[in-house]
Parts: sequence; C-alpha cells; structure tokens
Amino acid sequence: MQYNLKKDGTRTKIYRCYSKSKTKYMTQKRAESCSSPDYKKETLEYYVLMELEKLRINTNSILDKNPDSQDFDITPLENELTELDNQMEKLINLYIDDSIPKDTLEKREIKILDEQKAIEEKIGNSETNKPELEVKQAIDILNDLKTSVLKLSYDKQKILVRQLIRKITVTEESIGIEWRFVQ
Repeated sequence: MQYNLKKDGTRTKIYRCYSKSKTKYMTQKRAESCSSPDYKKETLEYYVLMELEKLRINTNSILDKNPDSQDFDITPLENELTELDNQMEKLINLYIDDSIPKDTLEKREIKILDEQKAIEEKIGNSETNKPELEVKQAIDILNDLKTSVLKLSYDKQKILVRQLIRKITVTEESIGIEWRFVQ
C-alpha cells in the first residue's frame, strides 16, 4: 500500500503492485513487465464489503460457492486401517508358527503396506482439503450481524474480512476473493 501526499497534507491510500515499489529489499520476486494499474483503497474495500453484504443478505449463496460442503467421514478409512493392521499381525503370527513360507509373507506384506499407504494418503488429502472455516460457522458469523456490513465500524469490517476471506487477488480484469469456507 502506498500513501500519496495531497496538497492539503492528507494522504491517499493506494494499492500498488509490489513490483512497482522502489524499495531495494524485496522478499517477493519482481515482475518487470507488470502493467497493473494502481487502485484506490476505498474502491477495493467497497468491492470486498459489497461481496460480503451479498453473502449476508443471501446466506444460501455460501452453499453455491461450496457445493462440496458435506463433511467427508474418515471413520470407515480408519476402520479399514485397523483391519489391515490386524491382517498384518495374523500374517506375522502365521510366519512365526511356520504355517507360511517367507516369500508368501513378503508378497502379502507388500500388498497390505500398499493398501495402508493408499488409505493414509486418502485420509491426509481429506484433512488438507478441509476448509479453514466450516460453512455453518460462516453462515453463523453473517447471521450474527445485526446491520449492513457497510454500516459497521472500520475495525469490525476488518475483523469480518479476516474471518471470512483467506486471500484477495487483484488483476487488471478482475478482483478474486478466496473464501475461508471454500475448499
């Protein structure tokens, strides 16, 4: 954010691409060919607040943004992992009792370990794809508002934006909002 000084001494707040800044020490890579225009703070904030207001008025639109909001139950996968552990124990006991040869043990062990790895990946993927905020929580946050988002104090607006929005991406063509309740 840049602050341009006006003749009357006040400053205009402008969002500018970091590639256009003149600071020497940047942690982000500069894009020399950045043609992104500057945006007034008020314009961008009004757009974001209007998107929040649309959600507040029609909370069902949250479900439209996140059609896969049904929680993925990992209990069957955990049960399957337990079953595979039991199979592995039985297999080892059979080998100890000399009921099966070593090569058969190794083949079955590889098969069971592969299945376990696949199930653990499914469980890991389901947990990483989980949104930061549950849809129900987002709806509750918006329903708790007693007035328009635009009429809230600046600090309350800021808190609301941070609760519901993960990231805002501004390009020349559009403003993209990445919601916390969407996967």
